[in-house]
Amino acid sequence: MKKNLVLIAILSLVIFACGPIATTETAVEYNDEMIDVQTDVDQALVDLLDEIDLGDEESILDAQDEALKVIKDAEKKVDEMDDFDGKDDYKKAMKDLLKMYKDIVENELTEVIDYTIYYDDLTDDEWDYFYELYDSALEKYEEAFDEFTEFQKDFAEEWDFVLE
Repeated sequence: MKKNLVLIAILSLVIFACGPIATTETAVEYNDEMIDVQTDVDQALVDLLDEIDLGDEESILDAQDEALKVIKDAEKKVDEMDDFDGKDDYKKAMKDLLKMYKDIVENELTEVIDYTIYYDDLTDDEWDYFYELYDSALEKYEEAFDEFTEFQKDFAEEWDFVLE
């Protein structure tokens, strides 16, 4: 009886020490969790852009604050997530993507907001710069999103699932 208890204790230690075993199913779940985080941030950015296009000063600034809050919450969620299969590659890729969102909101879109609020007084050169800011933000977004998408495709291929 003692031998069985000792054997069970040793097997339990080995199983728990190794942690959960990564499978295709757990990879899909991990990917879905990450994409849920990214979707929330993307929606906050869309909401901010909508307010820039249609809102008044107060609603624009509120949407900017909300976007930054959602990004901060997303960063915290990702930091709190476990590594997948003992690797933090996915977390790093998501953090890079979140860093891009934050950079755009704090830099290009902050300037765009300033110009939007005072659009009646803008010169032609200022309008040109306004559109350059939008283009710059879009380029940063597309570049970071393409890099993340490539990482995600590689992750899906490694873990044998198809992205939808």
